[in-house]
Amino acid sequence: MSKKTLIIMAIITIFLNITNLFSEKEDENVKRIIKNTIKFLGGEKFKNYKTYYAHGKLYIIKGGMSARTDVWEYIHFPSLFRQALEDKENGDIEIVDISKLKGIRIKYGKKSSMSLSDISEFKMGLRRDIHYLFKYIIPEGKVSIYYLSPEEIEGPLFNEGLKLIFDDNDEIKIIYKEESYIPYKIIYKKKEGLTTVRWYKILARWFSIDGIETPKRIEYYREGNFTYLLEYEEIKYNKNLSKKLFQIR
Repeated sequence: MSKKTLIIMAIITIFLNITNLFSEKEDENVKRIIKNTIKFLGGEKFKNYKTYYAHGKLYIIKGGMSARTDVWEYIHFPSLFRQALEDKENGDIEIVDISKLKGIRIKYGKKSSMSLSDISEFKMGLRRDIHYLFKYIIPEGKVSIYYLSPEEIEGPLFNEGLKLIFDDNDEIKIIYKEESYIPYKIIYKKKEGLTTVRWYKILARWFSIDGIETPKRIEYYREGNFTYLLEYEEIKYNKNLSKKLFQIR
């Protein structure tokens, strides 16, 4: 073997070793952040809660004006979801069972089935929910996760983050508050017709409710413009929710 070949092989070996070191460090950071995020969210109490109930106000902001409506949310994990606007029993209601890929809309008494496209869009929305991400999506290991260093994040110094890339190339970034494991920003993209639009949401006013950390204020921004505001007034975990709430028929 020539001297030149030996030198080339030595350079390749050094390069591979350096690459492996960076990869291992990134994996360690990802594991550290996931572990501490789950701990912050409530640890075993967070991982094990089964039902969620919330009531709040949804503000739709447009042109400096806002419209307000009541919103009710019911979840029986891992697959049953119900949301009602204006009136919790007779308003604009959506019920989804993602395990069966079924859903129904009840708009002021008039029923219509949700299409597979509607269900798919609903499932995409779950990817942007901080609790669902860390209760199910991340533990399932079906998403590639990468570490975001402070140098890769716009904003205050010392922030860290995670970048999640799904099999369909959908990408989500979770950004943390300075020097903490408190998630405060989720960045994602949505298809709107033929275009793809950049959205992000800010998670604020964190409260410990039944030992589970919960954001009671969520701000939504479309292309940097404040578009929606969701403020919760009441949240309960492990509430006894009747299965009738989730009937699709």
